[in-house]
Amino acid sequence: MERASSSLLARNVQNLQLGTEALTTAPSFSSVNREFQVRFTAALLILVTAAAVVLGWINFQKEQEFQIPYDGVWWTEHGSNLVADRVEANGPGEKAGIRRGDMLAAINQHVVKDASGFERQLYGVGAWSKATYSLIRNSVPVDTTVILVPAERSFNSWLRLIALIYLSIGVYVLLRRWTAPGSPHFYIFCLTSFVFYAFKYTGKLNDFDWTIYWGNVAAWLLQPALFLHFVLIFPEKRQFLRKNGWAIPAIYLPGLLLLMRRILALRFAQASEALRWNLDRLDWAYLAVVFVSAAGVLLYNYWHASTPILR
Repeated sequence: MERASSSLLARNVQNLQLGTEALTTAPSFSSVNREFQVRFTAALLILVTAAAVVLGWINFQKEQEFQIPYDGVWWTEHGSNLVADRVEANGPGEKAGIRRGDMLAAINQHVVKDASGFERQLYGVGAWSKATYSLIRNSVPVDTTVILVPAERSFNSWLRLIALIYLSIGVYVLLRRWTAPGSPHFYIFCLTSFVFYAFKYTGKLNDFDWTIYWGNVAAWLLQPALFLHFVLIFPEKRQFLRKNGWAIPAIYLPGLLLLMRRILALRFAQASEALRWNLDRLDWAYLAVVFVSAAGVLLYNYWHASTPILR
């Protein structure tokens, strides 16, 4: 009886030891959760990257198919009239005799009062076509024929090359150092930069073109905030950010406000060349200020780095 009890006790002790070892060697919930997050993030980045590349490629093809008619004149709105503010040297407008200060009354006998109406008439005529401009010069009506030419867009090819460089750097860093701190964040910055430089709306502004337009605008306003956020947390999160949880959302707030301003302006304000120019100028100023601020953070980190590796 005692021998049986001793044998039973020994088996129970052995089973308890095996159970303890299984518990210690089994993956913890936090590690499983972490692995799921990593896989989900990787899958999401792959899908978003594929969508961005496909849209960028279609956009490139559409741009080759569609030519924007151009008359070589910078028309600005004054009241309910368009006035020639600048005339490109040796451009179609100058060859047709258009001078600075001329007021545009009509194109092909269709009255033109604003930039949107002007563009509609130009797109209706098309590149390499003749358009009759009815002008008013010093209160005297003047008619002239302008041969419209395709707008120069070769610069977009260089911007798309920059986009591919950004994407290549992001993919390289992500594949080489996926688990490194800030690696996914840096890749998202590179992907956003790809969208910013690769998406170029053609001017047709159909549904696809509007998608490209808003994708470009969103990337434009997101890119500088992503970079400033990155330099504030890499290679280590700043003490100020740890103490103030509101600081990170505050980095993205100006870009969000600018995006809302553009949406409201294009939705409710009268579409004009001056409006678009002012919106673009404000966005460029925002981009410059944020990138200069990020450069200042990098310079500060460099001079205050505690080890050569951090520098």
